Amino acid sequence: MYAEVKTWNPFVGCRHDCIYCKPSFQAQLKRRKNACLKCYNYVPHAHPERLEKIPSAKTVFVCGDADITFCPPKFTRQIIDRIKEHNSRCPYKIYYFQSKNPKYFKEFLGELPDNVILLTTLETN
Repeated sequence: MYAEVKTWNPFVGCRHDCIYCKPSFQAQLKRRKNACLKCYNYVPHAHPERLEKIPSAKTVFVCGDADITFCPPKFTRQIIDRIKEHNSRCPYKIYYFQSKNPKYFKEFLGELPDNVILLTTLETN
């Protein structure tokens, strides 16, 4: 979706049912049926075991296979805390958080490190 950006997916899934999502994001996850049935069905869910492995790219798209608005706030805080912890070793990284519901980010604004960029997606159909 973004050039030279790696996706990190400690949370996966969405309930917006956008028309562009099935042939793109959901189709990619269909290849992983044996790994996680919830991923395969694009059901919003957490993968806490993925918190430890942040991609090595300079820019990381957080939960690119999801809309983070469906993530429980407690788990979103765990993601933010993991980024803060990782910043001590890799302060040069940039993290993208994106949602169709930018209001979701409001409660986290005081917790986000300076290297997090908030984005939104607009549906035009």
